[in-house]
Amino acid sequence: MGRALLMNNCLKCFVLILYLSGCIIRQSDSPKSFEQAEQTTLRSLDVLEQYVGSAYSNKARQFFLVTQGDTSRFRPVITMNKNGRISLYLNLPYQQPLAYDQVNEELQMILPLTNEHFSMDSLRSISIGRLAQTGDLAVAITSEYLSQEGVPGPITTSKYSEVEAFLLESSLTQDFNALLSPYSLQVVSIEIEKVFFVSQENFLKLSTVIESQKIPDQILDCIVWVKVELRD
Repeated sequence: MGRALLMNNCLKCFVLILYLSGCIIRQSDSPKSFEQAEQTTLRSLDVLEQYVGSAYSNKARQFFLVTQGDTSRFRPVITMNKNGRISLYLNLPYQQPLAYDQVNEELQMILPLTNEHFSMDSLRSISIGRLAQTGDLAVAITSEYLSQEGVPGPITTSKYSEVEAFLLESSLTQDFNALLSPYSLQVVSIEIEKVFFVSQENFLKLSTVIESQKIPDQILDCIVWVKVELRD
């Protein structure tokens, strides 16, 4: 009887020790995760001399995130012209393209930290570059466009205004409105150049697609500028 009671007490002590050990492990894991998150820092470089439009700009800086020693390949550039207006160039990399969700996530982290150099309420334009480089966004937009227009074909300059109007109502505008909402900014128009369809093969060389959705054989591509203004 006494021996059984002793064994039972020992077992309870052992279980208690395991429980407390688990608590200690979980508590020590939390600060570690927090420290890892805190290791992401924003860096910037003055690129005014290298910037093509430097004759019209007072300031040009390239921003990028460094996480635990790894530097992101996403390096957007923000410029300010002589009238104090700001432009954002996504500057998406052609080599080892980034997923659209990663670009969007990093932009959300970068923009609030640029206030040392720029006032975001003066932002008036965003250069996306080639639509095809946005990966999942380009796929979604192409699917939306083809559902309206049918089979892809040549798009003449006379139809550019129709494509711009379509993009203004597309998920592209929705995503940028969500991104710019904290700064009381909204998309007011889209401007495009060189509209054409790129083959699926070439598209996959330009971009990274994460979503498990069907990629059309032809992807809508063009140079895209997003024009923004302060909300009323």
